[in-house]
Amino acid sequence: MKKPTVSIELNGPTGNAFAIMGLTIRALKAAGRKADADRYAAESVQGNYENLLEVTRRYVRLVCIESDIDDPMGDWHGENK
Repeated sequence: MKKPTVSIELNGPTGNAFAIMGLTIRALKAAGRKADADRYAAESVQGNYENLLEVTRRYVRLVCIESDIDDPMGDWHGENK
């Protein structure tokens, strides 16, 4: 079975653990893999951030993209004008 692809920006908002989990669960459900989404949800919280990434890679094709800004929240704070 082909793994769905999930793209994250490690230094941006999609790089936080909850965002990764949400994106992965949605991708698995969209691919018709609800049982895998449920297993992933249980396994992904059983360790640290590195464990989360390892578990995520078992379920989806994880693509990490680079951020173009040093402070991903800078725009949100109005600092990168």
